[in-house]
Amino acid sequence: MRRGGNYLGNNKDKPEVQNLLEQYSELFQDIPQLGEQYETREGGILTIVGWDGVTKAGKRRKLTCHCSICSLDQELHPKGSLKITKDKLMSGRQPCSCSWNTKWSERQNKIRVLRECEKRGYIFHGWSAEYKTQKTRLDLENPLTGNRWITTTINDFLLNGSGDPCYTLKAERAIAINKKPDEEHIKDFFKNWYLCRWHNFQEK
Repeated sequence: MRRGGNYLGNNKDKPEVQNLLEQYSELFQDIPQLGEQYETREGGILTIVGWDGVTKAGKRRKLTCHCSICSLDQELHPKGSLKITKDKLMSGRQPCSCSWNTKWSERQNKIRVLRECEKRGYIFHGWSAEYKTQKTRLDLENPLTGNRWITTTINDFLLNGSGDPCYTLKAERAIAINKKPDEEHIKDFFKNWYLCRWHNFQEK
């Protein structure tokens, strides 16, 4: 058992693998690893479908893979984009988002941020400064509050649920109110009760 999952053997002769290799036929030449399959940590099947050719020294470059889960998302993982060296694959690493520590590209991060903004109703104006992988700060706007801010990083936005600071301030104010001493809550209760009684009396 590797960190990334079980090695499932070379299944090149299976009909479903042959069909998959035909889809990638322009990307590969016949190599020993073609058709090898690995189980990903998310339960997908990673199949070796090609390679990058050889270096000037005659060494093979990265293997091209297809993931039964991640490759369904063609926008995030275009055909032929999942590449990894044989050594890394054998050590349990994976070239897709099934990995325990996915290395997202700038293009992929833009897609992920835009998708999250669509869910929350935010507007994404781009990076607020130079792109620095997951620590890059976002330029975001919330049309509901009219607030625009540049303090949230990609990781905070996508993994930690960070968003419009206006909502955070409202939550803090609500917590502060709830922290009032019991005596103050009792006073507020009776004050509201008397006001309600007076209002009802006036209506009569």
